[in-house]
Amino acid sequence: MAMWLWLILIDKMRKDGFELITQKIILCPNNHKNLSFSLDAPIEEYFECFCGEEGFEPDNFLLTFKFTDNFRNEILKKKHLILA
Repeated sequence: MAMWLWLILIDKMRKDGFELITQKIILCPNNHKNLSFSLDAPIEEYFECFCGEEGFEPDNFLLTFKFTDNFRNEILKKKHLILA
């Protein structure tokens, strides 16, 4: 998919009311996962990793998606009704 389509998709999912929440997970220079933040959240601190990397700037991210709690609860209710 073209990069501009991804950017439009991500921008639309940032808005309130969608079932998906976009987040970014900071990766250390060795690509280990660290803390996660909202996609819009500014990050102005330095991090350290279990691998020994210390004081690295958060310039490497992994884009992640999670469902809202409300959406998950609705799906679990539907699953329960189907299995009952």
